[in-house]
Parts: sequence; structure tokens; C-alpha cells
Amino acid sequence: MKKSLIQCFIVTVMLISCSSGKTIDEEQFNKVEIGMKENEVKFILGEPDDIRRNLDSTIVYYYFTANNAMTKKYARVSFDRSGYVRFLLYKNPS
Repeated sequence: MKKSLIQCFIVTVMLISCSSGKTIDEEQFNKVEIGMKENEVKFILGEPDDIRRNLDSTIVYYYFTANNAMTKKYARVSFDRSGYVRFLLYKNPS
């Protein structure tokens, strides 16, 4: 029983660390343009790490640009109510 719990814990930690290691870089992010649809952004950058819906029905996608135990920095893609990119923000992690 103890051995099973340890193995389960190890597998869980490995899965969490693998999924949280995905980041995007500025070159990849610069392929996204104002006016693109959500599906076009997902094609270029993949699924966002976080999605937030604002009170005004707009959507914001967040993508990791740096991700380690001490720092999580994001690039942001904001969409208007029709689902078109209206704002882009990439901060170079330093």
C-alpha cells in the first residue's frame, strides 16, 4: 500500500511539472495580430494557460512567457465581444 501511494505521488508530481513547463517566446507571440479570431490565436500559440472573462463580455487569454518556482510571467491577448483580437501585451521576462 505504501509503495502504491509513493508511486502515485511521483506520477502526479511528474504530470504537474510537465504541464506547467510550457511557455511561449516573443517571436511566436509576434505572429498574432490585431483583428485575428480566437481560433487563429489558438492555432499560433496553442491553448492559453488561463482564460478570464470580463464584466463587459470580453475575453482575455494569458500565456506563460516565464514559468518557474519563483516566477510566472504572462503574455496577454484581449478579445472584443465579437471574438477578435483588440489588444496584445508581451513583457520580456527579466
